Amino acid sequence: MCRKLKHLPDNFTIPDGVINCRDMFAKCKNLIELPENFTIPNSVINCRCMFTGCINLTKLPDNFKLSKNTENSIQMFNFCETLKQLPNNFSLPNTLIYCTSMFANCYQLNKLSDNFTIPNSVDDCKYMFYKCYSLNKLPKKFSIPKTAEYTDIFFGSPARL
Repeated sequence: MCRKLKHLPDNFTIPDGVINCRDMFAKCKNLIELPENFTIPNSVINCRCMFTGCINLTKLPDNFKLSKNTENSIQMFNFCETLKQLPNNFSLPNTLIYCTSMFANCYQLNKLSDNFTIPNSVDDCKYMFYKCYSLNKLPKKFSIPKTAEYTDIFFGSPARL
């Protein structure tokens, strides 16, 4: 665990070819923000629990996005309690299959990007916005695939479809 890490170096990169970022920054409780040039390379398939427990992460860089090949983002931002909004162009890739609890317990998350929707590739998005107490409004085009499991996707959140 990296409990004392507050900032990543400005030149920090995840090397091309990495496919698994599972738990990479899990429980980095003092991590406040990511460098503006932070990216996830297209080789990455698994982002499960990548930032889970980063309770002081307040924002993501404006250019932050998932790899176009990401399949798993389960609990990626779970318990990022102070994360307030997603970047304006943030979207989920069409390769994503699992995003259960992706933003669960992001108590201060109050805004999704205008183009945010859950792609048809997703099979499981249960509890995705669980206890997102500040999420009041969904983007106009927000939708959930008819075939996806979405039990309690907004439990504890004022947002509704």
